[in-house]
Amino acid sequence: MTEKSPLPFETMVFVCTHQRAPGERIACANGGREGLDILEVLRKRVQEMGLTGKVRICKAGCMDRCEDGPNIVITRSTGQTEYFKNVSSKNIQNLWENLQKTN
Repeated sequence: MTEKSPLPFETMVFVCTHQRAPGERIACANGGREGLDILEVLRKRVQEMGLTGKVRICKAGCMDRCEDGPNIVITRSTGQTEYFKNVSSKNIQNLWENLQKTN
């Protein structure tokens, strides 16, 4: 039976890592996009900061905002949810600072 429960982490970060075949619509993790790299950078930073168990970095499928990507959704146990678009290795520090505000 389906059971509703609170989030298992204080913060969950969903990073789009969707890929498409060459010639299809652009995707967040295709060549020239950084979806997979961003996922790994965030996972590493969570470990380095000792936030494992509080912050979970998750792979996400397509959010259907591919032209704006890479895309990230952050949801917190407080119920607050935020959507970030055009994330890159150049601006990921801003996203990380936002994450740290609540953890």
